Amino acid sequence: MLDTLLTFLNENQLIAAFLTVSGLASPVFGGVAAIFRKKSNLNLAALNAIDSDNKKLSIKLIAAESQLKLYDPNLIVAQLNQLKAEGAPGAELQKAAEKYFDFQNQAITAAAKHLAECALQHEHEDGKAALHEAKRWLSLGLSASPRNSDLVVQLEKINTRLNVEELDIPEEALEIDPSMNLAQVHKITTDFIAKAQYSLAEVYAKRGIVLARQEFGEAHENYGTALHNLARLLRATGRYEDAEPLFRQAVENAREALGEDHPKFGTRLNNLAGLLKDTGRFEEAEPLYRQTLENARAALGEKHPTYGIRLNNFAGLLKDTGRLEEAEPLYRQAVEIARVAQGEDHPDFGSRLDSLAALLRATGRYVEAEPLFRQALENTRAALGEEHPDFGIRLNNLALLLHLTGRYKEAEPLYRQALEITKAALGEEHPTFGTFLTNLGGLLEATGRYEEAEPFFRQDVEVKEKSLGSDHPNTQAVKAKLEKFLANRPPDD
Repeated sequence: MLDTLLTFLNENQLIAAFLTVSGLASPVFGGVAAIFRKKSNLNLAALNAIDSDNKKLSIKLIAAESQLKLYDPNLIVAQLNQLKAEGAPGAELQKAAEKYFDFQNQAITAAAKHLAECALQHEHEDGKAALHEAKRWLSLGLSASPRNSDLVVQLEKINTRLNVEELDIPEEALEIDPSMNLAQVHKITTDFIAKAQYSLAEVYAKRGIVLARQEFGEAHENYGTALHNLARLLRATGRYEDAEPLFRQAVENAREALGEDHPKFGTRLNNLAGLLKDTGRFEEAEPLYRQTLENARAALGEKHPTYGIRLNNFAGLLKDTGRLEEAEPLYRQAVEIARVAQGEDHPDFGSRLDSLAALLRATGRYVEAEPLFRQALENTRAALGEEHPDFGIRLNNLALLLHLTGRYKEAEPLYRQALEITKAALGEEHPTFGTFLTNLGGLLEATGRYEEAEPFFRQDVEVKEKSLGSDHPNTQAVKAKLEKFLANRPPDD
């Protein structure tokens, strides 16, 4: 054991040496050893560029660098060789190596904390480089001390800042009327999202992030609102991976700035739960939906439309996980809340009707479902217009019922219109567009047009794999449909 230890030490690989002796060697720590072999190979250039005149920052950087130089592996080797020459027993050398290894862990952790703090606190044109450098050291620190909660929190903050820093902020967002305040920008963003004018919404959402950070700082709930607005837009357009970290940061912002009893916390948590459901993580989503339902009940009361929204969303999860009997009374309650609180002309009422009708269709109650689908369709046509993606959803849902009841000639033009609306509003890579492809493909199969149907199934598989991933339940379901179609398709003449 001692010979192995000293062999590695003489190569200036203290960390790899100790890990080998203790049976914990890994490529990660081999990389750490290589860093220390270069004697404090901390790339401070990017961080020094942040604010070279700031004495406090300079002191922190020097402190971080000194932490590493203090435990120079050459010094460690020299001291251990001296101990060996003096006849120190192997047990003492092992103890010394362990002590130095602990020092190295402390040095990495201290440096990582300093770098993260500096990168988060200072704005500069080279800020991205500083954030990436801090992220690298935080990752090293967590490799050395995986249970260090401070490093975990710092890494989450760095990752969130990087997500924001790396957003493609269009020039239009920076050129928006400078007299427009943050509240106005938030309202315009929300209005554009509601109208499904997502390109314009994105410009204003990103401008909101810039303004909120400049005017209020990242701890203020206005910054959380700006992140939440952009996350909602990203989710609506199927960019789930980009949306999730922003939703999570918005939730934490509300938790810290407003508390878990505040309705805004509930709203942000609800939308995070929705994204988890969208991406097939039902077990993660359910407790969040339950929490947000209780939040609305306590903060707003059971007659408030927001409580109805939460009921409807939770019912949707129950439906998607096969608990239809539990879902139905929640859907019906949500419909009544919208009827009383918002009126039958409000688009939320149309949405609630459509959800209830979909459950009735899923349980085979087609006669009861059809008038609700038709009422929801007319509601959305009047409230949002025929170019809105929600109108495409209503068309598709009615078409599916017509399809299931054998009225193919009525269903087909509705399916095709729904596809065109969704393509224009959301694009061909959105999972909803993929679902509508499969629905039309199913109708073509039912009417014997197999050659025409197959490309629709295949395109949906491609869309789902790209937008949701291969393991998502919806991706698996459409793959199974394609396989079944191919297995049952009659041979070509």
